[in-house]
Amino acid sequence: MATNPKSMVQEAVDAAISKRGEIGLQVVAYVDGKQVVDVWSGLADITTGRQVDAGTLFPVFSVTKAVTANDALTHRLGVPIMPLGVTPELMCDWDWMVQDTVRSTTAKPQEWTNCSGFWSRTKM
Repeated sequence: MATNPKSMVQEAVDAAISKRGEIGLQVVAYVDGKQVVDVWSGLADITTGRQVDAGTLFPVFSVTKAVTANDALTHRLGVPIMPLGVTPELMCDWDWMVQDTVRSTTAKPQEWTNCSGFWSRTKM
């Protein structure tokens, strides 16, 4: 059993390929801006047999929705509380909630970094 992060992630990637039906994947992780994991396994193209490598590009489609949702649910987007004066009816009013969020002053400390790309779009 692996004990360092890179080996642990490589084992998980290899198991996803050999036991869980994944065809090919790559995992990269950063801590404090420094790359700590970059592992890959499997096929990039099942028709040609081309292997995944460090330069393989993957389409992500809606994968980032989970990251953004997690940031919102853990209050890392700079919107830590409901708007003043909100009612249950206003909570269900999409346009009102969006406009109030755009108008609001964020509470995100400057030293926090953007993990999902969402923060740069919400900071006004």
